[in-house]
Amino acid sequence: MVAKGADRRPVLTDQRRLYQQTYGTNASNLSVISQGGTTYLPQQKRYVYTSWTEYTFEFYESPTPWGPWKHFLSKDFGGYPWSTSKYGGYGVTIPSKFLQPDGKTMYLQANVCPCGGGGIGTSVYNFNLRKLVLTPAVGGSSPDLPGSANLATPGSGAVAVSKSVRSGKLALLNDGLLTGSDTDFDDEVKGASWWGYTWPSQHKVNRVEFTSGAVSAEGGFFTGRPRVQVKRDGSWVEVGAQTVSPAYPGDVSAGAQKTYTLTFPAVETDGVRVIGLPGGTRSYTSVAEVAVRYAVQVADGGFEGIGGGKPAWLFEGTAANGVDRGLGFAHSGANNGWIRTSGTGFSALTQKVPVQPGATYTFGSWINASEALPAGQGRFGVRLGTDGSKVLGEKTFGASTGYVHHEVTVKVPAGVHEVTLYAGFDAPGTDTFIQVDDFTVG
Repeated sequence: MVAKGADRRPVLTDQRRLYQQTYGTNASNLSVISQGGTTYLPQQKRYVYTSWTEYTFEFYESPTPWGPWKHFLSKDFGGYPWSTSKYGGYGVTIPSKFLQPDGKTMYLQANVCPCGGGGIGTSVYNFNLRKLVLTPAVGGSSPDLPGSANLATPGSGAVAVSKSVRSGKLALLNDGLLTGSDTDFDDEVKGASWWGYTWPSQHKVNRVEFTSGAVSAEGGFFTGRPRVQVKRDGSWVEVGAQTVSPAYPGDVSAGAQKTYTLTFPAVETDGVRVIGLPGGTRSYTSVAEVAVRYAVQVADGGFEGIGGGKPAWLFEGTAANGVDRGLGFAHSGANNGWIRTSGTGFSALTQKVPVQPGATYTFGSWINASEALPAGQGRFGVRLGTDGSKVLGEKTFGASTGYVHHEVTVKVPAGVHEVTLYAGFDAPGTDTFIQVDDFTVG
């Protein structure tokens, strides 16, 4: 039976346009669906369709030939000219003859026509195979415990990702050296530049240390503040309450081989990246190293965080609460947290902090309390659980004439990987407030 024309439906639709504008005179505004091929991977029970643009390879997967198809990878070789050490090609296919017994290893075939604009002559216009390993995602929760380990070292399963890379290789991102440099210069007038990793399994992360490479007037830096995104259900989403230290200047003064630490509330994910608007006259950023950690830290301890994800601080009680932004009430920086009420009962700002079992930590905060707060009615401390019944350490306080530093030192019980940090007060029934800022753990 032959379907009528009116009954036909596309099995794959992808309307993206890549390289919408370039600095040179080469091809631009490219569609992503082109001549390629579909190969079945029996052990994965997946079909893989390979496509290409002038400068990229595009990969899609589906459980059936008729879909639903999902785009899962782009390999960007950058604009012309190419070289014999970095080049793309056309007519990308995965010959089934060369599928390996592990069901994950295969080889791509693609060519570069000497009539094109690649600029590398005829040396690669022949039958070429490139090794490709596709690792299926692993379900389940992350086993990570907080500490100082870099979760993206070679051998960790991390796969480095970027928009593109000038050298064609991303090994520099986790080689442990802070003195190298590579860029994502690719001739595109691009609106986003990123560097990071994906993993086949979930990891808990809350800190990214980004070290820049070389910078110049042409590029190598982000315009404005770089941000952190994580993968969620296959899509990149921005995390909330993220901070960067030292402050990122957003121009060429960001400097070369300088490390910026971006922190945020812990999230479980299979991918993380630093992303932003590339700067300079040629729209690119540079990198020397990217480290990822699940660290013992207070997220957004100074209330300066940005981002669209979950906040670092939660609240318990019935009082009014929030963040003073740029009002001049902060202990340092521009912002501070606050709680205010004319009622009664206990109210507090709280945050769950990852810790190592058996370790000893000192938690600190700066707090300003109004004159209406009776002595001993303010409480700053660390506890287990959410009901406050298992306090590990607590410091009480009353009214003050300015910010006062408070500290508590606690030893974490065996088997405990998370504690709750809190700052609040038992309201006396008259207008009372506290302002809090600069929470730390060490």
